[in-house]
Amino acid sequence: MAVIIGLINLQKAKSKDRYHEQILEELKAKIYSMAIVQNHLHNNKSLVKVELSLYLKEIIQNLHESYDEGKKIKLFLDLDKVVLDISKGIPIGLVANEILTNSFKYAFSENKASNELKVSVKRKLNSVEIKFKDNGTGYNPEELQSGMGLELIQNLTEQIDGSLEIKIDQGVEINIEFPIVD
Repeated sequence: MAVIIGLINLQKAKSKDRYHEQILEELKAKIYSMAIVQNHLHNNKSLVKVELSLYLKEIIQNLHESYDEGKKIKLFLDLDKVVLDISKGIPIGLVANEILTNSFKYAFSENKASNELKVSVKRKLNSVEIKFKDNGTGYNPEELQSGMGLELIQNLTEQIDGSLEIKIDQGVEINIEFPIVD
């Protein structure tokens, strides 16, 4: 995966416009989120389990470094320790990557006094709840631009038998809950 990321970086350097640079950066972030899982699996000597809070922290850190761009985004993380089977870990990583990329790119402006992004992971009896909340500009769901972002989030949430709730009020809050078995 490092080779693929390197190739994307080379192509991005050759890009002549901002639009294509952004597309390549988004592609790189998706691949990087899968590479993080691979790295965690090898480091933990488990080929089937990933620790969600460590995984999400690394995705968040990578995206924060890539997209902050002077916006001074304050991160608030409240992450319970949850170990997931890889069949749920990879889709959750891709969902998190998509949601967080949207927040970092579109929610905040440089001239706002306090840009905040909150992520929480809560372990319940037989499920996990993940909340992503920003205090950004929000959006009008009826005016969503075409793209695969929301569709990808919905499809991957369904893949893990999860539920998805989106609230738009003083920013965007996305809640995902999915079942787990010990």
